[in-house]
Amino acid sequence: MPAWQWAQKETTGVLGIALAEDRSLVQLVALTATRAGALGAFAFAHYYFHIEAILSFVLGNLIATGIGLLALYAVNPRYRRVPERSSLQFWRAARPYWVASISAQVRSLDTALIALAASPFQAGLFSLPSRLTGPMRLAATTLSTVALPVASRGDKDELRRLTQTLRLVTIIAAGGLGTLALFAEPIIRLVVGDGYVGSVTPLRILIIGLFLNIPGSFISGVLQGTGAERSIARLGVILALCTIIGVPLAASIGGANGAALCLSLIYVMQLAAVTYLDRKRRQDNA
Repeated sequence: MPAWQWAQKETTGVLGIALAEDRSLVQLVALTATRAGALGAFAFAHYYFHIEAILSFVLGNLIATGIGLLALYAVNPRYRRVPERSSLQFWRAARPYWVASISAQVRSLDTALIALAASPFQAGLFSLPSRLTGPMRLAATTLSTVALPVASRGDKDELRRLTQTLRLVTIIAAGGLGTLALFAEPIIRLVVGDGYVGSVTPLRILIIGLFLNIPGSFISGVLQGTGAERSIARLGVILALCTIIGVPLAASIGGANGAALCLSLIYVMQLAAVTYLDRKRRQDNA
């Protein structure tokens, strides 16, 4: 797993450079190929060699990410050059961004916090909605990642087109999440059985927060690209603290339902905060 994580972070760094250079097609092809390769390698290892599922998952991701990284270095050998700036200078310049990133990773500890505060059973009821709504989190993160370099370049036309894409993604997400919420119970019964029927309500609650997270993440990316990266870093720390304190407390009171409600409220807080910061930025630039 450490080797997979290293390869994944290294790939993310290389793809970030490609995205900053307005070569989004490289990123799209690389990400798609890596995800598809990981799925194929997992299925092959698990069903053909009969390797246990978790180990097959890690091995599949390691193999696919490693091949993708080697391919990226072969196509873009210049990325291996030693930078002119020192590592310390890069570290200082990147500090607001890695603070925001680490804060986001801390917020992903929700399931573990629920298990500690409530019970493994409640954590299991919550983990299913968390996994089912994972693609929507990925969509929000992708929009934020793309918005940052576009905003930093000051390309208003490209940012306008990206905003139109946001509207389209939001409409598609509304339809997909609305359908998932409406048919949550039969879908859960079909996928994992009657034992997880208790996940229906947490799923419906979490859907609301994740829907609001799509524009919230996009605006965060725009703000990071227009000079407000320190504000976003501070906001990330606040939201991480809210998660660490609020989720266990809510889970101890209301189980998986309480935890889902707490997380949805945190997403609402994020959207309200970045909307305020963005409006303030527009007023200052007017």
